[in-house]
Amino acid sequence: MDQKNTISYEDFAKLDLRTAKIEKVEDIEGADKLYKLTIKIGTEKRTIVAGIKEFYKADELKGKTIIIIANLEPRKLKGITSEGMLLAAENNGDIVLLTSDKKISDGSKIHWLYVNLNYFNFKLSYIIIYISKIVLLRFKIEFIESTT
Repeated sequence: MDQKNTISYEDFAKLDLRTAKIEKVEDIEGADKLYKLTIKIGTEKRTIVAGIKEFYKADELKGKTIIIIANLEPRKLKGITSEGMLLAAENNGDIVLLTSDKKISDGSKIHWLYVNLNYFNFKLSYIIIYISKIVLLRFKIEFIESTT
């Protein structure tokens, strides 16, 4: 990975990633790659302008639960204020929206797992030592029973 593209953990932690349900999809006059999406994030409705028109038909998007960056500064695109950004992945030139694999409420906060490997390794070592002591104790008891 290129070091100049890395960000600090503190910067990453500032992102507010949420689930959002697409309620309405509209064409934008004079923009052949953009859709105007009306999304629902919990009780809040927002507008997002997204360059996904060449990859999705409007009827494929309506009702879809997507992942968005909810705390991105609003930005005007083609005269429309976009109030967030949807997340997508590129796969051999195709764009694939990030979605949930299970039904989830719109507005749900996306969490990430942070595994402290040093803590995990310590706990795992402790468990292995504990199991080893149990096994040795069992053999000791079996040995004593077999000699008496």
